[in-house]
Amino acid sequence: MVVLKERGLFVKRTITAILLVFLMGFMMPVNAAEGQEEDRQIEKSDKETKAEEVAEKADSAKSEDTDQETEDTDKADPEEDEEDIVLYSYFTDDLPKIYIKTKDGIAIFDKSLINPDEVKGMDGEIPVYNYVEAQISVTDCEGYEMTDVPAQVKVRGNYTSIYQKKPIRIKFDKKQAMCGLNDGAELKSWVLLAEFLDSSLLRNSVAQYIANSLYSSSGYYATDFRYVEVYLNDRYNGIYLLVEQQQAGTDRVNIPQPEDPEDYDLDNLSQEEYEELHNVRTGYFFEYDGYSFNEPENVQFAIRYDPLVNDSGTEWTPKSMADEGIDPKEDPRPTGFSITSDIYFDEQRDYLEKCVQSIWDVIYDAAYNDHENLEEHPYHTMTLDGEYEEDPSIESAMEAVSKVVDIDSLVDMYLLQEVTQNADCRWSSFYFTLDMSEEGNHLLTYTAPWDFDQSFGKEFRARSVDSLFLMEDIPGNPWFAVFLNQEWFWKAVYERYTEAEEAGVFSGALEMIDTYTDIYQEDFDENYDRWASYFDNMPDLTMINQEEASDSIRDMLVQKLEYFGPLLRQHAGIDPVPEDSADQGDEESAEEVKAEDAEESKTEDAEESKTEGAEESKPEAVEESKTEG
Repeated sequence: MVVLKERGLFVKRTITAILLVFLMGFMMPVNAAEGQEEDRQIEKSDKETKAEEVAEKADSAKSEDTDQETEDTDKADPEEDEEDIVLYSYFTDDLPKIYIKTKDGIAIFDKSLINPDEVKGMDGEIPVYNYVEAQISVTDCEGYEMTDVPAQVKVRGNYTSIYQKKPIRIKFDKKQAMCGLNDGAELKSWVLLAEFLDSSLLRNSVAQYIANSLYSSSGYYATDFRYVEVYLNDRYNGIYLLVEQQQAGTDRVNIPQPEDPEDYDLDNLSQEEYEELHNVRTGYFFEYDGYSFNEPENVQFAIRYDPLVNDSGTEWTPKSMADEGIDPKEDPRPTGFSITSDIYFDEQRDYLEKCVQSIWDVIYDAAYNDHENLEEHPYHTMTLDGEYEEDPSIESAMEAVSKVVDIDSLVDMYLLQEVTQNADCRWSSFYFTLDMSEEGNHLLTYTAPWDFDQSFGKEFRARSVDSLFLMEDIPGNPWFAVFLNQEWFWKAVYERYTEAEEAGVFSGALEMIDTYTDIYQEDFDENYDRWASYFDNMPDLTMINQEEASDSIRDMLVQKLEYFGPLLRQHAGIDPVPEDSADQGDEESAEEVKAEDAEESKTEDAEESKTEGAEESKPEAVEESKTEG
């Protein structure tokens, strides 16, 4: 069963729900006021009409789905309900406008705001900007409008920050809800992604649609998102994707936080207070990060890795900042970890490093070492102290991994990153949590998916769809690659992939591409016009119009899904679907498509006939008004 997620006051839609309704055999109810609705459509702009049609379909599908849930209440298995895939319902309203007015009208990228004591990048080529005071206003966003609310803003990001259209971080003085994101949660920090390098402006939103649809059913966190127009000091700055700041907190990455020294009298600490402050058994939110060496020493660490084999049988060893003699400026892409959540003492960092190293050792031992004779070669686990030790009670590799890794989160994250072919996750912007508190699960959890600028073939090495990109490419992400030879892993991924496919997650992503390209085309075109002059000066970028770019993403996702299922079956050791069965299914699908196309053609002809009649009879003033809109 597929459940639709509510979105509060705003108009939302999920085409996948309509697909579900079709499969269930329901027919959309006929609107008794159809003629009145057509009259209203004549008086509205094309974009408003499209948004309302989408909303009506989603509401109808939502209503019928709710009816079906009510009928099945007595039959439902509570455990099965917890595993339902919740299709993410995204915003389709007119774009909210966010106005940012900085103090004295200073540009957020003004040289005076560059921090001279801090740089980023592989060779210090990326400047770090300080915050500047600002006032934030939001219009065209019913229920979430604001006027001149005090905040600070700054340029954010790594390499995306060096381009002309800058990504922005907003930090309000007091917690604020932003445009209905996260069910209206009030928080201080929000992010505006510029999407400058993405002609489609869709890569991040499509990936986050899939992420939210997968993650919400398992209780994991993924950012909400919404397109907005941004004005900097009253000048139109283009279309941005409003998202949430990657941070630990009750309404975001919900993990326990260590005690803050500011809450204590440090000059008069009791022994009990000292132990509370220095407690390492807490929650940690951290990033697998190729830029970790840019971070302060007390929030970065690295571990050693072991040799791995890719899907073609080539041996490789992940480069790490922990390797002897490593130089990130000379060696290609060594990685470490950056701690994103708050920690206050070196003991906390050291404990996390010890735990992550032990978790890797447990996984690697389970996946690569011989455990046929368990008496002589038992599996290993990690203690609460972070120690790596033998555990004779463990009987399989999957059991060993499940004692240190949240397998459901691993499977969902791999499925997301592989389907989107996200190149960046191989070495950066890849997040984990580890809750080692007394109430915690003590499992490495793959969470908070982020940064899909290089997904869907943006990077040339990620354009082949007929292989498992994350298991083939070198260097890859070791936290996926280590599971290559584990059949239990592939069976779990295939099962989840099948669930997602049947629930309409991927067809919903394709529909979202079409919908956003359709209803926001004028807005996307305006954004392109704002920045087109800069593209000519960057020969390394291929900037095509939004429609062509969105078609490219759509085509790649379709092709990826065509190969992905059979590849998963092969790695899981599952017999391939018989050719005659597949052919029969293809023939049936083709006949269904033909029937649907014929029915749609009849409907469109009838609608055009009605519209033409209405246009011939409507006043000239109304016609002019529609043209101007």
